[in-house]
Amino acid sequence: MKKLKIVIISYSWPPRNAISVHRPYSWARYWSEQGHDVTVLTAKKQIFDSPLDLDLPHLKNVNVIELPYYLFWSPLLKFPFIEKIGKWFKKKFSNYLEPSYDPRNYWYYSTSPIFSKIARNVDVVISTYGPEVSHSIGCKMKILNPLIYWIADYRDLWSENPGLDDAPKKLKNKIKMREKETVSKYADLITAVSDDHCERLSKLLKKPTLKITNGFDIDEHVVKNDISKKNSKLNKKLKILFTGNIYSKEFSPVILLNSIVNLINKKKIPKNSIVLEFYGARHDHIKNLSLKPKYQNLIQLKGHINRSKILEKQKKADILVLYLSSKDISRGVVTGKFYEYMAAARPILCIGGRPDFDIVRILKLTKIGLIFHKNNNEKLEDLICSSYYGEGIFKKYKPNKNKVLSFSRKRISKFFLSEIKKRLLKNKKVSSTKFSTILTSNKKIPKVVHIITGLEKGGAERFLYNLINKNLNNQLNNTVISLMSEGYYGSLLKKKKIKVFNLNMSRGSIDFSALRKLREILIKQKPDIIQGWMYHGNLAALLGKIMVNRKLKLSWSVRLSLEIFDRMKLSTRFAIKLGSLFSRIPDLIIYNSIRSLNQHRDLGYSAYHDFYIPNGFDTDKWKPDKNVKLKLRNTLGLSKSTKIIGYVGRGDDQKDLPTLFKAFDKICKIYKNIFLVAIGRNLKKYSTNNKNVIFLGQRSDIDDLMKCFDLLCLSSKAEGFPNVIGEAMSTGVPCITTDVGDAKDIVGKTGWVSMPNNPKSLAYCLDAALKTSKSELEYHAKIARNKIIDQFHIKDIRKQFTSLYKSMLD
Repeated sequence: MKKLKIVIISYSWPPRNAISVHRPYSWARYWSEQGHDVTVLTAKKQIFDSPLDLDLPHLKNVNVIELPYYLFWSPLLKFPFIEKIGKWFKKKFSNYLEPSYDPRNYWYYSTSPIFSKIARNVDVVISTYGPEVSHSIGCKMKILNPLIYWIADYRDLWSENPGLDDAPKKLKNKIKMREKETVSKYADLITAVSDDHCERLSKLLKKPTLKITNGFDIDEHVVKNDISKKNSKLNKKLKILFTGNIYSKEFSPVILLNSIVNLINKKKIPKNSIVLEFYGARHDHIKNLSLKPKYQNLIQLKGHINRSKILEKQKKADILVLYLSSKDISRGVVTGKFYEYMAAARPILCIGGRPDFDIVRILKLTKIGLIFHKNNNEKLEDLICSSYYGEGIFKKYKPNKNKVLSFSRKRISKFFLSEIKKRLLKNKKVSSTKFSTILTSNKKIPKVVHIITGLEKGGAERFLYNLINKNLNNQLNNTVISLMSEGYYGSLLKKKKIKVFNLNMSRGSIDFSALRKLREILIKQKPDIIQGWMYHGNLAALLGKIMVNRKLKLSWSVRLSLEIFDRMKLSTRFAIKLGSLFSRIPDLIIYNSIRSLNQHRDLGYSAYHDFYIPNGFDTDKWKPDKNVKLKLRNTLGLSKSTKIIGYVGRGDDQKDLPTLFKAFDKICKIYKNIFLVAIGRNLKKYSTNNKNVIFLGQRSDIDDLMKCFDLLCLSSKAEGFPNVIGEAMSTGVPCITTDVGDAKDIVGKTGWVSMPNNPKSLAYCLDAALKTSKSELEYHAKIARNKIIDQFHIKDIRKQFTSLYKSMLD
């Protein structure tokens, strides 16, 4: 199988010092070593994620995307008393709060623009719980690209988590419903750490499950040598060691402590002959126990130390101890720390649990330790006593080398990858037919009605035409309603046999008869989804949904960044603000620009159902052609040696033609044989005396005219994802653009970026581009076109829209 593109979504990642980090880290490490393309999506850690001192080797061939997220109250946690209040509140009300209230789930909002981008080109996504945000992200990526093989991994359970055992039934059901709406509906495979977890998840979510245990990521040769040595007591005092955190009294060492106290009272062992050492950051319960007189000399709280020192401490302890819950819901809990104990080659003593728990099976399989349940006090005392004198648990420690080594994370990762490859091959056929199956079950092709302000020549109008002119891969029935006239694209859509209705409203006015007509059209068309385009179209779509009073799905499309919000028309600003008030109503908000998405969120737009989908381009239409280039230059009366800078767009304040003309005037003083060809409506209203500016007006052959440009220049004050940039790059024309919307990221290293509204900066960029050698310019042109083909092809964008609409109807 070819090299896989794998995305691992995990909140737990270095420097967070938690045992949960090692699971995704080992996958990334060993899969990248096998030559696969691995990306890790994680969060920049907050103060409540401390300790943050896990120093694992940097994975050179793994792309780690660490995204910060904002919590307004995070700075307050710097004050210890505030942190204590927060811990008290969490402890007091944890059974009444949903996991979604976990502050880590706010990480989702910073990831959504990024995961929307990387979802287009990935084979496998593995999200590992918890917090639940990881599965939410995995689900959204699967929705955007159904061909992704999504694996929902469970280190811990979600709705059936032991921490929710005492939660109200209503809350449990609500959480369970959210798990079913994501993992159950969209995941291809569920992986979990134990047999019990696999059984529970399979029953709950009706999905195939695979056991992928935790393990130890320590050199196998070292582990093999250590477990081959004779095991005996190492210290004069019997040193029993625990590492990690204890969050609840359920995981209490009281049984062990009482057994030791009884042995001392019965004079079977000397006083101060046994010590219990606790390493970790959260031991409030243990601290309280240590204050009791009968336990004072038994407990030593060592606090938190780094991982390398912990591993050494574990190897030098006499006995490693685990404290387990005996509740039925904890049957499948096997902490990752247990496997690091295993690799330390010291006997393990488990306190709590029950005979049918998964951890007991592993103990029997590997022969590395013993378990004592709540009612085994006498046997526990006997074991401790005999162990103190050098026999006991040391005599029973007879590790099975092969079974122990089978829990090496390197071996587990290799097995997991082989399973992924097998299942991925089987899944390809299923994924290709999944959507058509849904259509068949619905017994009709879903209908989408698009409501747009107008259909004259413009970026949004052109994108809508490109998107639906093939009826979204012939899987959706599309109808268009223009609030104004049929315009340029209306007639083109009709030629494609797509219904177009015009309300013939005048710009800036409210026409109640047009609203009545809108209602009549929607009632007659009976759409499944209403898709609004741009601010006025979005509000009209919302009004249409309300007027029709049907259970329609509503989607909005936002295509403008807000750099010049304060200078926009009052009606436009009002529509934007009104949109923010009603933005929780749509089932979907689609942005074509990451910057626009973030700006609208800051303005109050709901982030819960938003997605980023960029513009897409037909690279067969927009492509270089040297013959056409020469022919058009002859038609324009321009020689082969003349440098042509192109501008394509309408003439209005947003496009900032005055800045372009001023910059071009500066350039003309340096270069003589240079022309600016400006294409679009209303351009001549911006005065220029420069005779080297050629106005061609509004044209329908822009795809050909673009071929004769050497460079394209965009001087806008605000954009979302400017179509003209993508079209020029696809045609092999390098671009100079202002830093508006996502233009800077789209152009990247293929062109030049200027500050907006700055003629001097724009002239500097034009000069740099014109100084570029012919071979360099050809290289820029080549990588620009390849970037559009790889990242912004219209076929891929249609698939994403289709997938999103499908998810709304699922």
